[in-house]
Amino acid sequence: MKRYSNKEIHEIVIGIFAQALGVEQQSLSPLTAYNSHTGWDSLRQLEIVSNLEQALNINLTIDDMIEMDTIKKTEEVVTRRLSRQNNP
Repeated sequence: MKRYSNKEIHEIVIGIFAQALGVEQQSLSPLTAYNSHTGWDSLRQLEIVSNLEQALNINLTIDDMIEMDTIKKTEEVVTRRLSRQNNP
């Protein structure tokens, strides 16, 4: 199982968000939130989750999806999920 650095996780997450939201990566920050970005709706959330699962070979739960309300929290959820997969 591949291990990712925090920088790699950040780059993957921010890239997936930028693509899903149709914006430049530079316009996003760790504090970009679900309720503050007009393009980030429930359908985009599902797209983001699906792309994260494919890119990182992880499975996210409904609870994970609910928790992922900012980019920073998404990175935390992904890091935690990867850690659990690497240390069952």
